[in-house]
Amino acid sequence: AATGSFKIGILFFVVFIAYGQTLQMYFLIDDNALIYKLQHINEYSGFWGKGIIGEGPYRHIVVQFVPFYPIFGINPAPYFAVGVLFYFLAGISLYIFVNFLTKNNLIALGASAIFASGYVGSESMFGIVNSWQTTRGIIMTLITFGLFYQYIKTKNLIFYLLSVILFFFSLDTVYIRAHGLIFAILLFDVLFWPVLPKIY
Repeated sequence: AATGSFKIGILFFVVFIAYGQTLQMYFLIDDNALIYKLQHINEYSGFWGKGIIGEGPYRHIVVQFVPFYPIFGINPAPYFAVGVLFYFLAGISLYIFVNFLTKNNLIALGASAIFASGYVGSESMFGIVNSWQTTRGIIMTLITFGLFYQYIKTKNLIFYLLSVILFFFSLDTVYIRAHGLIFAILLFDVLFWPVLPKIY
């Protein structure tokens, strides 16, 4: 069996092959609006809204970029590097989640390697706004599912409360990516809740 560091190395290699070239890209569509917003942080700016927090479905998205702009300005490479790092962390999160469900290292590694190859939804990685919020949404979703699954298995209310808190945190901070999460959780509940209907 592959050691933990070897598995991490495999995932990092696959992610880098899939998205390493984004480090040579420049800001794209929404990214330009983001840079403008970062340069005029207190002004009202389209769907970003007013101020750092913003409003509507895109609220909180600007917040994550605020510490980076004074350091990196309009140099896109560091922003895309963070996007690749987030994607790598999403791959690690998927490995942990699938391994948690299946108790099978090979299945977990295969699933996370397929995800890391990035062919499905790859366009979301071609801009920093999409990549940062999408991968953060994926990570928080997998943690939410993991906590909820732990509640299903143990009936410990702490896990349920943590999953609910993270669910609403996801809705608030990456709403545009997480607003459909309720349907995924309901399906997850149907698949994994160990209760069989009684037939009389």
